[in-house]
Amino acid sequence: MSRAIPGSGEVQTARISPHGYVHESELPLTSLLFLLPLIVIYELGTRYFTTAAQHGYEQQIIAFTMMQRFFRLFGVHGQHLPALAVGAILLFWHLARRDKWQVNLATLFGMAVESLLLALPLIAMGRELARYLPLSATPGNRQDTIIMSFFAVVYEELVFTLIPFRLSTLLLD
Repeated sequence: MSRAIPGSGEVQTARISPHGYVHESELPLTSLLFLLPLIVIYELGTRYFTTAAQHGYEQQIIAFTMMQRFFRLFGVHGQHLPALAVGAILLFWHLARRDKWQVNLATLFGMAVESLLLALPLIAMGRELARYLPLSATPGNRQDTIIMSFFAVVYEELVFTLIPFRLSTLLLD
């Protein structure tokens, strides 16, 4: 936003700093603190509590596997690299933006409530579909479904939304 200072002939540029829940929920540090428990639960869940893990196999979502393959292209291996990448991306993004090192707990609570409210219709639809679709053809159990469904969104959003949009923004600017 620009405005002229009367009588001086100068134009000042004022940066509008939006505040409030929407702005704060989009900050990288807030996102990192919100996602951190989900990432830990997903990592522990796929490592110890899924049917595949109990039989000695890895069970991961497609985006997680894609991230592991990406790291292998550079000769880097590790089970937890995708989780570390999510944390590092959000942390470096926070540093690059030079945001303050503070997070509003009310915003984190609001994000949790918002997530639950948005998930309710999906859960209801899934339960309704389960009545009509044979689930016996789907490998795993309810515990696997919960771990893979609720916590997979972290990696899916990173690989299929954040990275492509940021790259296209960088290329088109």
